[in-house]
Amino acid sequence: MKNIIITLSIILLSNYVQCQVNSNIISKDEFNNIEINNVKLKDIKATNADKDQLDNLFTYDLQRSSNIDPDGEFYNYDFNGFSIGFSGIMGTF
Repeated sequence: MKNIIITLSIILLSNYVQCQVNSNIISKDEFNNIEINNVKLKDIKATNADKDQLDNLFTYDLQRSSNIDPDGEFYNYDFNGFSIGFSGIMGTF
């Protein structure tokens, strides 16, 4: 009887864990429509880290972080604790 209860518990728990795998998955469109300060992520990504375009999206001046990758492949912009980072898509300028 004890073995049956343990076996059933394992089966039920494994089904529960499998159900949780899909609970936090969002589509690409849902991801790109996430808003940060009322600006969609797809619009932020479309700037390709161009400071002028970012300044047009946000109502405040983003400051380029001082810890920039020397190869120009990573850019970080900061404003009052808010940070946006671009990497991998930039290439070398």
